[in-house]
Order: sequence, then structure tokens, then C-alpha cells
Amino acid sequence: MGWFATWMMHPLMLGIGALAMASPIIIHLLNRRRFKIVDWAAMRFLLDADKKNRKRVRLENFILLLLRCLAMLLLGFMISRPFLPSSLGNLLGNAQRFERIVVLDDSLSQQVINENRTQFERTRESLKAMLNQVAHDDNQDFFTLYLTSRPTKPVMTNEPVTPDTVGTLTQSVDELECSDQRALYQQTLQEVRRYVGDDKTDVNRLLYVLSDMRQVDWAAPEQLAADSAPNKLINELTEVVTQCNLVDVGTDLDANLAIVEIRPEDLLVANTIVRFSVTVANYGPQTVENIQVRFREGDNPPQTEMIESLAPGNSTAIVFRYLFQHQIDEFDEMDLQEKLQTNRLNYQVSAELIHDGSTVDVLMSDSSQFYAARVLQGIPILIVDGEPSPIPERSEAFFLEKIGVQGT
Repeated sequence: MGWFATWMMHPLMLGIGALAMASPIIIHLLNRRRFKIVDWAAMRFLLDADKKNRKRVRLENFILLLLRCLAMLLLGFMISRPFLPSSLGNLLGNAQRFERIVVLDDSLSQQVINENRTQFERTRESLKAMLNQVAHDDNQDFFTLYLTSRPTKPVMTNEPVTPDTVGTLTQSVDELECSDQRALYQQTLQEVRRYVGDDKTDVNRLLYVLSDMRQVDWAAPEQLAADSAPNKLINELTEVVTQCNLVDVGTDLDANLAIVEIRPEDLLVANTIVRFSVTVANYGPQTVENIQVRFREGDNPPQTEMIESLAPGNSTAIVFRYLFQHQIDEFDEMDLQEKLQTNRLNYQVSAELIHDGSTVDVLMSDSSQFYAARVLQGIPILIVDGEPSPIPERSEAFFLEKIGVQGT
């Protein structure tokens, strides 16, 4: 039944309808069971009438049987939702054009690792296989591709799929990279709806939505209540395209730990200890124990802390303390204007989960976070000497300067 799949949405239903054709025949055969014949006075007249009408009755019964069988076959054919391929249309003298519109989920969740490959790589390979198959089917096919991370900028629009162009198309698909953004299904499907709103009666549009079917994207309460919810847009698109296919490209692997946030709890000042809060979340279905978190500034030696246990759906924060050491001798020699212009130093702070093999995590991309720390070399303070004195020791700013506060 494999070749049916290219021009039927549910080819299995056609096979079920074909098998159901046997039911009228079985009923017909059961109705022909022999009964005990009892002669009675008026039977001679009935036999004479039966001989005259036998051929007509048999023909009517045969036609009725054929109609019943055909009804079962057509029912299965209707449920299979066929559409006329271009090759068959050419034979009938009515060539048809097909535009295959693909909405590809390239969100962060598509970086889930499945058998040493990301799910996005697997989806990309399936998309290239479809293009190669379509290109060599002698159909008049065109290809449009949307990414959920950038809905207003399709990768390609109405590109012809032929043996001459399929190499370029598959290369463009192969160059796609998974983003670190969320899937914007609402905006993408709205763009597709605007695109297919054009009146092109000679084109059969086939829509494919390749999604990992995350609940947060499709079934969030705030989305379900909106008129522009993705599921409602899908239902709307089914009315304006020839065929709409929602393809689940996700995986059952769902063990996932993530670093959600790195946040300083103190003012970032050089030569003072600054506390950093690192939040870790467990998005998997199982409790995870002994989670090691590594904190590092630049290439300096890291700090490591451990979370003893983290239940599914929960998050927790651990605190690291770090001293940004910096010599400020030259800074002391500057005037106020120079200090204000060069007062900040840039550092890169990172936190990552340590995977030693005992912790299962299928999405490694969210196992680390970076924070750009802008550290103050010092805090300039304007000191106004309200009663100047020619004797320095009597100046109001004298002792403040001696204890290390820079006055101006």
C-alpha cells in the first residue's frame, strides 16, 4: 500500500473499505440457505410466476449486490481522502499543480538528542527525502518553507521542485540550523493563512506542519482561549488547502535538566565578594539526585556545588560567591571624568550542569547559561568640603580620603 501514500491521506482506510466489500456478499450467501420445502395448493401458480420473473429478479439482485459492494468501497475511498496526483492528471488530460507548504519547528526543544543525533537533524533528513521523492515523480510540484522561529521570513517561497532544482533545495534545507528560540506557531500559521489567501484555483496546496507537539505550544490555557490559537488556525487552514497534515516529529525521550537563570544578588564591584544565584529546573518526569553545577568566570578555576535532589517540575537556586580581583592603582590616578568613562570592567560568567553519565539529559543545549557581568572598578563619591581650611587635617574630607574613599 506504500504507493497509495503519495496521493491519499489515509491509505489504510481504503484497504479497510475494500475488505468491507465482503460483507454484502456474505449476507447474500447466508440468505440463500436452503429451507424445507412444503408443497401447498397454490404453489403451482407461484412457481409459474417465478419462472417468468426469475431472470429479472436475479439481475436485480445482482445489481443490488454490486451497489452494496460499491457503497462499502466508496465509503473507504472517501475516508482515505484521496487527491489526484499530477501524473494521473496528465493521463486524463487535466494536469494539476501542487504546492507543498512546510512549517518546520526549529525551536530549542528540537535539539533533543535521539541516538546520537538531534531531532532537528532527523526532521531535516525526512524533509530532504520528501523533496527527492517529489522531484522524481514527474509532478508539477512547488515548495514553500516556513520556520517557526522567524514566521515573517520564509526560507523559500513557491520554488519549483524538479530533478534540476532538487539539489539546490536540499542543500538549503541541509544548511538550516536549530535556533534557541521558542516555536511561534500562532504567528507562523497566521502568515501561512495570509499566503494561501490568494486565489490560485489551478494549484492544490498541501500543508505539512512538522512539530514536536509540546503542550506549551499547543495546549497552553491562554492560547486555547484565544481566537488565534494554533489549533483553531489549523482548523481554519483545513478549509482553504487541499490537504493539511500535522506531523509529530517529537520523541518520547523527555528527561531534561536546565539552568534557567544566573542572577547577581549584590552590586557588581571589583575586589568585593559578589553572590550569584543559579536556578536549576527539572523538566523531566523523574526525580533527579546529586546534580552537580559548575560555576566559572572566564578561564579561572571553577566552583562546584551539588543539589541533592530535585523533583519533576520543580526548580531550585544555589548560591556561588565570587571575588572580582582587579588592581585599581591607575584608576586612583584618574580624574573624575576619566573614572566615570572607564569605571566598568566586562567579565563572562557561566554556569553548567556536569553530566558524568549517571544523569540522563536529552537536551544539552539548556544545560549551560552565560551572564555578561559589568563590574564597577569603584564607586565614585562626590565629597563637598563645606569648610575649607589651609590646614589639611582640619578639612572635612581629609579623614575620608585617608580611609580610602576617593574625594573630589
